[in-house]
Amino acid sequence: MPITIRPVDCITDQHWQLLLAADPSQAMILRYLDQAHVFEAYREAHLCGLIALVEQNDKSH
Repeated sequence: MPITIRPVDCITDQHWQLLLAADPSQAMILRYLDQAHVFEAYREAHLCGLIALVEQNDKSH
């Protein structure tokens, strides 16, 4: 079954459930979420993942 990935415009409660399952610190998530390009992954009609990409620069390392 193929996975469909699409951009996220607004973080929903369902997204938060996945984010908090991966990192239980909401404060830590909020530190990077505003800077992230967020995508959701669907298999059939079910949300199965969330991808948050943050650009790194020399000061981020």
